[in-house]
Amino acid sequence: MTAVVATLFETGHYEAGVAALLNSLVAAGYRGRVWCGFRGVPPAWLEPSAVKARVGDAITIRCVPVTTTGHLTMYKPHFMNIVAQEERAAASLVYLDPDIVVKCGWPFIDRWCARGIAAIADLNWCMPASSPVRSDWDDARRNAAFDVSTSVRSAPLDLYCNAGFVGVSNHCRGFWEAWQKLIDAAVGAGEAWAEALSEGRGMGLWQLDQDLLNIVLMDWACHAHLMGPEAMDFAPGGCVLSHAAGTPKPWQRHFIWSALRGKPPSKIDREYLRYADGPFRRSSAASVRRKLVCYKAARALGVIARRVDH
Repeated sequence: MTAVVATLFETGHYEAGVAALLNSLVAAGYRGRVWCGFRGVPPAWLEPSAVKARVGDAITIRCVPVTTTGHLTMYKPHFMNIVAQEERAAASLVYLDPDIVVKCGWPFIDRWCARGIAAIADLNWCMPASSPVRSDWDDARRNAAFDVSTSVRSAPLDLYCNAGFVGVSNHCRGFWEAWQKLIDAAVGAGEAWAEALSEGRGMGLWQLDQDLLNIVLMDWACHAHLMGPEAMDFAPGGCVLSHAAGTPKPWQRHFIWSALRGKPPSKIDREYLRYADGPFRRSSAASVRRKLVCYKAARALGVIARRVDH
């Protein structure tokens, strides 16, 4: 077995994103199992019989209800450890946020994730190994008497990575456990530690899971295989993934109204719409077509109505 894919989402809010993610996986050539951890009412269109009617045996979906009351971003490694227990034969486990689509052929990601730890730099990607923020992270860990070190750091880590995509090979599965333990330690330490981790960076506590991911990456640097922000369409020239980070999401955006306010559709909006229609679809085909028409009209409006920030 090659890679196994997993995602987490709130039903109702992110179902359209999950559908686009699944369509992009099919288009990329992925064939295997996708674990969908969900909170809310089970989506009928992800039931086994509905999936089989759409894609046959090419992709199988395993839907798992999530009972945690916390934010799902803080539950990613916990869920991946559950998946790891069930998917011991998988060459790698790949987590993807439900607002991401895959643009490249799946074999590239398969080979990449099998090498160790696969991750992609965030929009604010540069954090030198000598950054005082990294020193603060080390101090915060020592003060909390918690250490996740599992290997000798063989190279400096200069990238700050996004938590929306993480691939872990079979021989590095301890990474999920290390990330989970660090999140549990942070939650146990309370807001004071979270504030200490984000102090001086102007970043909200909602990104705590991402900071903790990067802290663990510092300890696994010798296993890390990282790409720049272009690999998520955070910078020009990317052809790997497209990540609709932030709000509103492409399926929530009123394209024409936004364009009239000087915010035309982005490349990331285009990539979402590219996979909004396919074997997996939460809304009707007519609704998807209307969304595409609005996108095209908004692109045209964007030529004459563009906001200038001062």
